[in-house]
Amino acid sequence: MGAVIVCGRGQAETPYYIESMGVRLYSMEELAYFLYQNIYLVDKRMLGVRLWDWIRTEVGNGDLANPHTLYIIRCFYLLLLTDQYR
Repeated sequence: MGAVIVCGRGQAETPYYIESMGVRLYSMEELAYFLYQNIYLVDKRMLGVRLWDWIRTEVGNGDLANPHTLYIIRCFYLLLLTDQYR
């Protein structure tokens, strides 16, 4: 049986749409679950400015959507895609 994921900040009115996967995400929890399940399918376009704008405006998490966090997450993403961690 699966676990329930409770959304702490609520849902966005406008979803974040990932075109290459055909997925609409409505909360930070859904985004985290999607990234956890599909980390090897994530490309640089998914972690671009559009995502950070969605996090800041739709989800209301401006602290996460700052440039320093963006840099750290991109570095983490590149680290995961190296051959050492596959």
